[in-house]
Amino acid sequence: MEVLSRMLRAVPTTPGFSFHPKCCRVGLTHLIFADDLLVFTRGDYPSIKAIDRCLGLFASYSGLCPNPAKTNIYFAGVRPDVRKLILLGTNYVEGTFPFKYLGVPLYSSRLTRSMFYALIEKIKSKIRHWSNNFLSYAGRIQLLNSVVFGMESFWCACFLLPQWIISDIDKLCRQFLWGQAEGQRRLIYFSWEEVCRPGVKGGFGIREVLSWNKALLVRILWRLHTDHASLWCEWARKYVLCRDSCWSFSAGGRTGLWRVLHQLRDELIGKLGSSDAVIHFLEGCCSSNKLRLGLVYSMFRGEHPNLYWAKTLLDPIIVPRHAVVVKLAVQNGLPTVDNLNKHGLFLVNRCILCKAALESCLHVFYDCCFSAAVIRQLFCWLGIARRPRGLKYELRRMAKARRNGWRDKWARCTLAAGVYFIWQERNFRIFHGTERTVDRLVFLVKYNVAIRLYANVSENVLQDVVDSMLS
Repeated sequence: MEVLSRMLRAVPTTPGFSFHPKCCRVGLTHLIFADDLLVFTRGDYPSIKAIDRCLGLFASYSGLCPNPAKTNIYFAGVRPDVRKLILLGTNYVEGTFPFKYLGVPLYSSRLTRSMFYALIEKIKSKIRHWSNNFLSYAGRIQLLNSVVFGMESFWCACFLLPQWIISDIDKLCRQFLWGQAEGQRRLIYFSWEEVCRPGVKGGFGIREVLSWNKALLVRILWRLHTDHASLWCEWARKYVLCRDSCWSFSAGGRTGLWRVLHQLRDELIGKLGSSDAVIHFLEGCCSSNKLRLGLVYSMFRGEHPNLYWAKTLLDPIIVPRHAVVVKLAVQNGLPTVDNLNKHGLFLVNRCILCKAALESCLHVFYDCCFSAAVIRQLFCWLGIARRPRGLKYELRRMAKARRNGWRDKWARCTLAAGVYFIWQERNFRIFHGTERTVDRLVFLVKYNVAIRLYANVSENVLQDVVDSMLS
């Protein structure tokens, strides 16, 4: 492909060849990525024939010919008789907009719903495949943050997604996260806005699509401002901005992307007060001459207070699925009987663990005698002599201690594992009819904590933990 690229760059020296009217100032003849090729030229027969001869010469050298079934010519402002002559002389088919290049639709008119169906279908396909597997909340969050977020980002870097498609994406992700089948209703105790908050603010760190979309488009403005060395920026400065800057150009008569950038620029100025303030803010978001999109995203998303108890759950020593259950428990987001009854299910409310009180998140993880016995034994294992005083209190106390030694990690990991296995025991008793004793549950917690510490602490520390577990 490098040879073909060099041959196409030499085509302008051919007699009769003329650049595309919007390419001559930058000397652009083609764009190529792997085997995807776009060639730009003036819509006249000599120019097209020069390109065709170049492709034929390359085919004679390499044996690689254009695929007629996948090769199209796109015209704009060309007379019908000239079009017919060009098509007859090249044996190619006239194409119509939109068409895809590198997976993204290229269009010459306003975006329509049908252009975004491909993105929705890709996300649906992935989610259908994942739904066949038994995944924890943490596993689902990881898939949303990696795979689905990657699909969104590719499109968000090119377009400002319409509100309807953002709503559809949020709906698909929300249904997958909470295990809700398509067309099925399910009780959900967290708004999507709360789910998209960072972990230190009580959320699960899933990206909010609209704010991330705007942050990616701000990067385009910043590249124009900093004279980024790219072909697109050079083309934009010579054909669109001309003598204007990216902070002063008007939207009149511009294409869709430039109207979006104009709207985004005005939104930034409205938030920060002036273009100078915007530039100062974005300069502060740069590191090694690269714009840190996370800071721009935070500005669009809005700030929420940090939660002391949530800081404890950010420790990587804690098993992710344990951290998610603890976060749900602290914020009363688990489907306990009292929460289900608030939504009109009218179930018999009795704690399945102690069989003596009404079930709620506060009761299950603090007042319940079964849970209290488990936590007391775990505290004894950790060498904590005092009585437990509630889940949120213990998490806040661990966060305020601001220590990061192995004993502190041990305590955080143990508390999170204890909450997870208490909730697991509650579900086993309801859905499987099986019961485990306090001692058995405590041993399972110790065993899982020891395995977790094995990969994160030294052998001497691990031996101390194992000895205390067996004592």
